[in-house]
Amino acid sequence: MSFTDNRYESYLFGNDNLGIKFKFPIVFTEYHTRHYLRGLVDGDGCIHHRKRGGVILVFVNKHEWIVKDFAYCVSKHIGLDFKVPKRIEKDHIWRIQYEAREARMVLWWMYHGDVEHMSLRRKRAEYIKLVNEGYDPANQLFQAIFGKELRYNPVPVNNGLYIPLSCAPNTDTLKLCQAICRAFDMCNIRIQPIFKNKGYYKYYVPYFPREYVSSIKMLRPFLANGKE
Repeated sequence: MSFTDNRYESYLFGNDNLGIKFKFPIVFTEYHTRHYLRGLVDGDGCIHHRKRGGVILVFVNKHEWIVKDFAYCVSKHIGLDFKVPKRIEKDHIWRIQYEAREARMVLWWMYHGDVEHMSLRRKRAEYIKLVNEGYDPANQLFQAIFGKELRYNPVPVNNGLYIPLSCAPNTDTLKLCQAICRAFDMCNIRIQPIFKNKGYYKYYVPYFPREYVSSIKMLRPFLANGKE
């Protein structure tokens, strides 16, 4: 919650030169947390789409503890690294930013499902650009993470499929795969990271067992065509 007019802030909480010192009690369940954070993004967040398909999610607030709580909740419930808020002195605000696949995962978590009447229309429209609106949460999650068109074909292995990842050189692929697995757990799809070693590079990729491949529309053809 933020107040852009100091008169309202002073009226509600008193004139305190040190600023507001109260905090809301932490009573949210995991289900309610995503709705709370979505409300924060609707009010103080920005979603940018880059020309090459990249996505940036930015959240700002003049209170550091609100931005820290946002970053903490994202880290706790999705498994992404905790983002340390940065102070923007000229604007007197605190800021965190998620990019690329991380931003897509956070947007899915906040905006998937029946939230059309519980979210700001133009913010939800930015999420819908990433997915097919008629898909169920699991298929929307797959599109949000890997794109509407797979950049690399899934690879059959061990009676399932693994998905190659395109990442920056210093990416901790194990941690990224664990976050992807955690997100799919919310959709009752149990995937796991498997270790790959191609030449000099050592990395992890998400593996989908056969029993869950049928739940993802974009993956079905790769097993149905007998490519194992």
